[in-house]
Amino acid sequence: MDSTRNRRRSFRMDDRIQVWVHPLNEEALEGILQDFGRYRLNYCLKSHFINQREEQQPKFQILKKRNADIAAYIAHLEEQIIELADRLQTTLEETSERRKELVSVNLSADGIRLECAQSLEVGQSVELGLDLPTNSTHIVLIAKVIRCDESGDGKCTVSLEYTHILDEDIEAIIRHLAKLQQIQLQARRAS
Repeated sequence: MDSTRNRRRSFRMDDRIQVWVHPLNEEALEGILQDFGRYRLNYCLKSHFINQREEQQPKFQILKKRNADIAAYIAHLEEQIIELADRLQTTLEETSERRKELVSVNLSADGIRLECAQSLEVGQSVELGLDLPTNSTHIVLIAKVIRCDESGDGKCTVSLEYTHILDEDIEAIIRHLAKLQQIQLQARRAS
């Protein structure tokens, strides 16, 4: 394999996270892609609100300096909205057919490698759910299988390339990886 074909666009890190992988047929994929942003919110409403709050933080800090009482009230309302979104998401997860598993992954902002209990075909599209523990973010995206190697124990190691992911979710992955690297560096310094 030549070096240009193997070059990564973003850095990768090993981690253990909660994941679900749900294979999609063409009809299901087309249905999701008709309004991917809305579909994604069915699973990621809380994360969406948290991401929006972080994005608006500079404006909020200005407001906080001008009027602390109004800022405190807005912060309270934000927490209530996030709590409501969390309850809705929990209810959806309890009724969903998608089951998360804690797995070892090699994660980047462009793709992921993980061990999967189901055999997938190269080129197949999948719905992928990721729970990023460093920032309590849940992400749902569409990915394409670019490699699938049988591991001999009924499982396979799958490499997936993200094909449909929102910018805020890419940013959440990058923040997660940066925080993970910070934690690892602090642990090295402490030992």
